[in-house]
Amino acid sequence: MVAQAPRRIEALPLPGWYAHRRADLLGLLDELDKRIRPLDEAVREAAEDNQEPSADDASWRGPIVSLAYG
Repeated sequence: MVAQAPRRIEALPLPGWYAHRRADLLGLLDELDKRIRPLDEAVREAAEDNQEPSADDASWRGPIVSLAYG
């Protein structure tokens, strides 16, 4: 869903420099997404490996929150 939002933004008409700037920023966003994706995967894997029930385990906590505060 997040990846679709920038593509919808590309469809909006912008004059001259604004369109060029938008293209630059969307390129930056794509580069950041590529860098962040492996980190997201590593966090998910670590969170799944860390799923041990504890005495204070709350039902609202998912695996990633449990990794951060567990």
